[in-house]
Amino acid sequence: MNAPDTSSHPLIDSLESYLKGIEEQGLREIVLEHPFPASKPEAPPARPRQQPAAVPPREEPVKPTLLPPPPKPEPVAAPVEEKLVWCTLIRLAECGDSGKAADSSVILVTGANEIEEAEGLLLKQILHAAGYEFLSNPLPLTHPDDVKGAGVRILAMGNHALQKISPAGMDLKIVRGMWQNTPYGKLIPTFPPSILPDNPAGKKAVWQDLKSLLKDLNLEVPNWTQKKLSGK
Repeated sequence: MNAPDTSSHPLIDSLESYLKGIEEQGLREIVLEHPFPASKPEAPPARPRQQPAAVPPREEPVKPTLLPPPPKPEPVAAPVEEKLVWCTLIRLAECGDSGKAADSSVILVTGANEIEEAEGLLLKQILHAAGYEFLSNPLPLTHPDDVKGAGVRILAMGNHALQKISPAGMDLKIVRGMWQNTPYGKLIPTFPPSILPDNPAGKKAVWQDLKSLLKDLNLEVPNWTQKKLSGK
């Protein structure tokens, strides 16, 4: 085995010279830090793994709610128009005054229901008190021309009858008892008999209108009605 080479080396010489200098300064101990840490350094915290971007949930198309169809609106029934009738009224012979007027005939226009059942009986009683009666059965009124030339006076009983004959178109409550000139004859409107039961004011109004009709024809209230009224 070969002996180690003890020959001088520049690096060794420099180290020896450095150590001697330290020794001369009175330093006896040198603590050198180990170039490597004694314990294994803690590993840096793991970097969080990048997660893939969240995919928004896919929205399913909302199916429309199937609602029952709305109910069909019930057809609105049109108001039933009152049927009108007309007839000629003649002066009763018992009155004994038919010759006082050039023409004492009167045309009555009213609702068909006003000459039926109870209303018809009441109407006949009112006309008899004024000295009139039906000449014939009432006829349907389809047009005002139906009564044109049939008489010199027209008695329109009820608002519908007035609207049908009068060109003015005024409401019965406004023009009741007021004479009107129409293409079909001179007209006086009054209430229908159906409003008269248990209605003293209505009865009085209709009776006043009938007396106005008689006065316009130069006629008087019959004797039997006068006696009845004077006896009250």
